[in-house]
Amino acid sequence: MYFYDEQKHVNMIRLALLLCCLACFSTNDVDAQLKSSKTQKSTPKTFPTLKTCIGTFCDSTSMIKEQLKAIIGASLRVTDEKNNNYRIVSYYLRYNKWAQLVNEQTGEIKRGKEDKIEMLYTTPLPAKYQNWINEGLQAGETIEFVNILVTDSKGLNYFAPNIRYIIQ
Repeated sequence: MYFYDEQKHVNMIRLALLLCCLACFSTNDVDAQLKSSKTQKSTPKTFPTLKTCIGTFCDSTSMIKEQLKAIIGASLRVTDEKNNNYRIVSYYLRYNKWAQLVNEQTGEIKRGKEDKIEMLYTTPLPAKYQNWINEGLQAGETIEFVNILVTDSKGLNYFAPNIRYIIQ
């Protein structure tokens, strides 16, 4: 048998009305948000064009070891197209150098390349790293300054272009 429950019927009607009201109010809010977002023009973000320099060299290049020895003690600088200076937060020094590599299974020694990578926070390079580079510098080796993190006067962080020097 089926019994008619008036209270359940009333509650169902109330629930249906509540859902209809919520649907109407939420669509009005969405329309208002869409209208306000259409009227506001968003300006595209422009990022500065950065340039990384050490000494007088601002591009990756190949050079003789005497040139590199002369500039390795200079400060690393990052500037933009308006010549504003950016403070260097951190960077990696990567030195790809010739080394004597030993095959652990055969004991055979052969000449090969190895990477030495250090994360640094100061510029110019500390004396330890300047000596490290100057003492062992040979033709075919590479010095790179990579992942250069800089900050501007507003406190915004940017990555500056990497710079690479190949020794002739």
